[in-house]
Amino acid sequence: MSLQNTEKQNIKVMLRTTIDNGSETDTFELTAFGTKFSKGNALYLQYTEESENGKTQTTIKYKESETLLMRSGAVKMRQVFSLAEITNGHYESMYGTMAMQTRTKLVSHIWNVEKREGKFLFDYDLFMQGDLLGQYEMVIAYKEEA
Repeated sequence: MSLQNTEKQNIKVMLRTTIDNGSETDTFELTAFGTKFSKGNALYLQYTEESENGKTQTTIKYKESETLLMRSGAVKMRQVFSLAEITNGHYESMYGTMAMQTRTKLVSHIWNVEKREGKFLFDYDLFMQGDLLGQYEMVIAYKEEA
């Protein structure tokens, strides 16, 4: 019998994405609030991102073998991270749906029990419609709220 902890814990999320496309590097940061919970052998983070285009609900499903990033709302996206593999996904916007491929170089999750905080690290190449958009480094740090 497997133990499941489906109790949701409120979290504060700090997201930083750095994109290097060869000629320039851009960094985007945001802070959001959401929840963390476990279900089966997967860890879930859910939070809402707000931008000028509206709200986007983001869900991260982390398992040892692969991580799934799903967004719905103003942005609709499905992206799979599996170490040393190229995985398929999609990105939907008001302009239509585009095929996405992710070549994952690093997926890591660190949890600090004493501080009740964790961090996801992703390093990957992103292709859209077959063209390389750049090398992405994404850090999602989160801390349980009291």
